[in-house]
Order: sequence, then structure tokens, then C-alpha cells
Amino acid sequence: MKFLHALARTAIFLVLLLQVAVGFYLTLGEPTAWRQAITRMVLYRTETFAAALGLASLLLIDLLTIPRQHHDDARFVTFRSKDGQVSISLSAIREFLQRMGSEFAALKDMHISIRPRRNRLSISVDLRVTADEYLPELCQTLQERIREALREQLGIHAVAGVVVRIREILPPSGVPQENAGEIGV
Repeated sequence: MKFLHALARTAIFLVLLLQVAVGFYLTLGEPTAWRQAITRMVLYRTETFAAALGLASLLLIDLLTIPRQHHDDARFVTFRSKDGQVSISLSAIREFLQRMGSEFAALKDMHISIRPRRNRLSISVDLRVTADEYLPELCQTLQERIREALREQLGIHAVAGVVVRIREILPPSGVPQENAGEIGV
């Protein structure tokens, strides 16, 4: 794929270089050169169309073979330290925060999305929780813990906000579950 991409780029470069050379020749050549070039293009319509189609095909091959990168793997949070620069991938930050979920007994599932916005991180946390704890307090504690972990352990101070959304509330752990299959536990 990389070879095809490089080949298409080289061909496009050579075609554009040829067009520039022909343009200089027509501009600096004899006065009737433009008229002759247009007349030839009209007379050789099929060849002109084939050349245009070939160039369009090369451009299409070039666009289709551009190396794709994973959305999050390619994105990094970069900040300066006294010794240089540090970059942490968003996926690494997400996995780090995901592991924090084990600190909270009421959390059954946690999905984190991170969006960099204006040199700050915006973090959204979707939760499945049990009704074992007072939920507003759980959410506030989780928000504070995420901010603290980013600041203290990763050195990331620029957090725009931590939004917590509870997607599902499961019955408390001590309550027998008659219809556990229906609840999705």
C-alpha cells in the first residue's frame, strides 16, 4: 500500500512538472503557441480526456492509499516539563483512568471518552452502578479522584471538566436478584 501511494505521488509530481514545463514553453514561445495547443486539444479530444482521466485516477489512488491511523492512537496530550517535553496518548490516559474504577465498589462498568479542547481535556465518564451508595456523592468523589489522578500522577493540570453520566442503576449487591437475566447482570 505504501509503495502504491509513493508511486501515485511520484506520477502526480511528474505530471504537474510536465504541465509547468509546457506552460513555460507556451508562455515564452511563439505568440501562436497557445492557439496551437488549444487546437490540438480539440482535435485530440479522446487523448486529452484520457490524460485527464489518468490524472484523476492517480489523485484517487493517492487519496485512497493515504496511511490510516487509529483515531485515539494518533492523538497525544503534550506538555512541557523542566527537562523537556512529555506526550501521553489519549488511549493511555483512558486505560489509566479505567483502572481507577476498581477503587469504587459500586461501579460495575465504566466507559471513558477524552476530548482535547483548547489545550484542555474534556472527560466524559459513562457508568453502570449498583444502588449501594448515595449516587451524587459517588459521582462527586469519582470526579475529584479523576482530577486528582490526572494532576498528581500524570502531571495534567488542564482539565476542562469531568462529566459523569449514569447509564444504568443495578439493584444493591445484598438484594437477591430474581430476574438477573432481564437486568443484564
